Amino acid sequence: YGPNSPRGGGLRSEPPGPPHQSHDSSPSRSSPSRHYSAGCPVTFHTQRKRLQCFGRIRQVHPNGTYTVDLVDGTCKTGVEKVAKCSDDALREARGWKRDMHTGRPAWLDYDTRNARPFQAASGPVSVGCHVSLFDHIGRTKAFGRVRNVASDGTRNSYTVDLVGGGVRDVPVVVRCSGEEFARAAALESERHVPMRTGLGDWAEYATRNAAAEAGAAAPTTGSAPVTPRLRGVVIAGTPHRQKNSVRLLLRDEKRDPGWQGSAGCQEGAAPADLCTGRP
Repeated sequence: YGPNSPRGGGLRSEPPGPPHQSHDSSPSRSSPSRHYSAGCPVTFHTQRKRLQCFGRIRQVHPNGTYTVDLVDGTCKTGVEKVAKCSDDALREARGWKRDMHTGRPAWLDYDTRNARPFQAASGPVSVGCHVSLFDHIGRTKAFGRVRNVASDGTRNSYTVDLVGGGVRDVPVVVRCSGEEFARAAALESERHVPMRTGLGDWAEYATRNAAAEAGAAAPTTGSAPVTPRLRGVVIAGTPHRQKNSVRLLLRDEKRDPGWQGSAGCQEGAAPADLCTGRP
């Protein structure tokens, strides 16, 4: 028998015990999360966006969340997980959010006060002066007269009565001479036909069966007479008896209701004594 055998005289084996356990009875602790202070550049992801969001921490709340000012000017609250980033990454992300700028804006000549070809007047423009301006609506050069001048100390605003009608509030005007103003007014009057509120030139020729006015001769065009204007509208229909003749007939029937007379008497073809009934 071996030394460990129960029948042997050697040492007895111990019963198997539970699996090996650590002698350290303290519970395991996870590594503490990093907390960043206000002003630190951070980046994070949101549930609705796949791209990273960049910004700076504005406030750290007691529950561990952050309020972050984003590079696009907005603010995000309740951010739980953030990661620190460099200032260069934050500057690059801010450059993505900027608007695209071209070398020369398309409206630079009209937004600048002293830009050509419509340069601002060197001297002050008073009320009543003849000026020229650029009409943004018609895209042409317009002329007018200054009605009012308003100023905030650095810039002026002019209310101008345009030639041909209309009012414009413009920041830039150019003083012009009286000859230019008169020439523009003449061109505008030739281009626009004035509105007439009365009857047109062809009103008397448009009516076919117009009756001539009493005591006025009918106008003529060449050798043919011209029909004057119509003063009423004739309605076509069945002619009716006049009221006076109907009243006379009713009065005669009331005088002699028993005698009706013949057709000849009614039409005036029979002698008078037969129609009256005398012998």
